[in-house]
Order: sequence, then C-alpha cells, then structure tokens
Amino acid sequence: MLLKRLASSLSPEAAALVPLLDPQVRTTEAVILTPRATLHSILVAALGEQAEGSFAAARRDARIDAALDMLLQHCLERVPVASGAGMRQRSWHGIGVLAGVLPSASGVMEIAGGKGVGKSLFALHAALRTLIAEPDATAHWVDTEGAFNAARAKAVATALGAEGSVLERLTVSRVFRLEPDLFDELARVRDDPAVRVLVIDNVASLLRDALMSTTAQGHAAMVVGMEEVAELTHSKGMMTIVVNSASSSIPSNPRSTFSTTTVKPALGVTLTFTVDTELLLQDTGRVFGFADEGERERATSGPGLRVLVEVLKSRSSPSGVWGVVETDGISLFDVAPPPEEDERTLYRSAGGDTGRRAMGGLKETLEPAIAPLRSRRT
Repeated sequence: MLLKRLASSLSPEAAALVPLLDPQVRTTEAVILTPRATLHSILVAALGEQAEGSFAAARRDARIDAALDMLLQHCLERVPVASGAGMRQRSWHGIGVLAGVLPSASGVMEIAGGKGVGKSLFALHAALRTLIAEPDATAHWVDTEGAFNAARAKAVATALGAEGSVLERLTVSRVFRLEPDLFDELARVRDDPAVRVLVIDNVASLLRDALMSTTAQGHAAMVVGMEEVAELTHSKGMMTIVVNSASSSIPSNPRSTFSTTTVKPALGVTLTFTVDTELLLQDTGRVFGFADEGERERATSGPGLRVLVEVLKSRSSPSGVWGVVETDGISLFDVAPPPEEDERTLYRSAGGDTGRRAMGGLKETLEPAIAPLRSRRT
C-alpha cells in the first residue's frame, strides 16, 4: 500500500518520514523489504543540514530511529497473517473449464486477449457467479473505458438464474486515471467488509500512454499500482480480475502451448510478475485454423464465438493447461476435452462409444459436448 495513504493513521513523527523516503521507498512492502540501514541513509540524505522540526540536528539519529521503528511497526501490522479458518481456500466460482485449474478464488488474476474475444464477459461471469454463490458478498467493477454494459450484465444474471437483487451488490465506478482515481477506488474497496471480487477493466487503458520506451515512469507507476492491488487483494482474501489487452508476439509466443499463438498479454513482463494467475484468451480459428479447416471456416461463418482459454502462469496450479469455451455473447459453454478421470474418459477406455472421436478436428472431437447444452437453451 502507498505510504502517503497511511499518513493520517501514523504518528506525527512517523508521518514526517513518508515524504522523506519518496521516491525511493513508496509502499509498505518496500519499507518492510528494504534494509534498515538503507532506510536510515535515505532519511539522513533527505534531511541534509535541516535544523528544524522533528529531526533537528541534536540527537537526530536517535529521533530518526525512533520514528523509523514506529513506521516499520505500522507497516508490519498491515501484513495479512493467514491462520485457522482464514487459510481455507474458497472454491472458484468462475468458468467451469477452469474449475480444476483454479481451486482457489483468492488472488490477482489477469485475463488478457485481443479485442472482442470475451475478456469482459469472462470477468462478468466470474463476478456474478460469486455473488450468486455467496449471498452476502459484494463486487466492485472499475470501468476504465466507459464500456460497462448494464443490459448485458442483466442478461447474464438472468441466464445464470439469478434474482434481480444480485446486480444491486455489483458496484460500477468509472476510473480514467491511475492516480488519484484508481487509488481512491481501492480505498473504497478496502472499506467494504463484504467485497469478494474486484474487476479492473481494462488496465491497459490506464497505463498504455505512460509506457513509452524512452521513460521508466510508466513502469514505476504500474508496479506501485499493482502492488497496492495485490496487497488489498491478499489482505482481504478476495479475487481481483485485471483485464488486459494483447500485443503482437511474432513469430510465436514461447510461453504458449501452441506454436500458432502470435499474441501475448500487453504491458510487458512487468505486469506478469505482479499477478498470481495469467490467462490468455484467443479465437480458436486463429490457433487451430491452420491445421483444422473446419475450425478456420467456422470462425467466420459458424454461430457464436469459440475461445481458447490458456493458463500462461499460475502460482497455485500447473501452467500450460487449456480449454475451449463457446459463447453466444451471454452464456459460456465448456467444450474442452474432458479431464483424464471423468466418466466419459473411463467409459471410452473401457471400450464404450462416447459419440466423440478421440482424434480429429474440433467439430468431431468437441462439438458433441456442446450440442446438448444448445438444445437445452432452445
């Protein structure tokens, strides 16, 4: 968390250190992780020959040490300690194809992908499914582009069988600047004891203009902002979904399972290191179209959007796992191959006919899985 946002809760002596430490040390995590001798040196250098105020020349070192002790203690008190029931992982209420991949609904998740691939819809499903599963929970949606669609949110809630009151627990705020707007919104989220989900859609819109090759200012701002998001997320045991755009990765993305993947999450590797889970969404026609003619044609003529969901990184589960989801713009249908131990796989291994080819194009191997779901909706 940013130190300057703690100033009002600090003693006058400790609060006086905050502007002196800036810009080298700006967050509570930085205070904790920076060697004490380094902190002391920064403060002495910032004070210079100052002979007034709390750190007058007489007994200056002793006064600095005393104030530093208070600041360190305050920062350490903000570190969440998980124990007992607090260590219990809540189940993931998001997309079914990822249920086994993401066993916990806590942490910072990045959902990246190109325009129109369904990133916001995935985040909306995760938020609403959590609100449905936990009647006392609330969710906060940070809209950085003014693109939140209330009508679609209502349609998704209806498709999920939710009551109208569910949407009353979803708060939408428009935020167009990283500072102070985003930090003010994070402060409001911190004050909500019932919050379970925070969505930032789209983080690239807040940072894209600042991330130029000629300056590191944008990267520093991104690190500080994401550190605050991560601290808030883990201290409250909630899920934060950061929606991100995609950038080119030609000839291929080495972190992807598929050699035909030519995109990667935007904003560089700096953002990657600040999240717990990183998902990449792609149109299946772009990934499988080269080898699967049917899928290539379907991308332009078939009904609905079919999306490849790939786990590029995860701190709590294997990376490289992927699945396929189809959407009509409202609902999400899992059409991924079944896991190794499900009933259909066991039945097939015993010689039974599942109606699905073991190998071939997506039409033959995955289409039968979604057909019953389509008929149920019609």
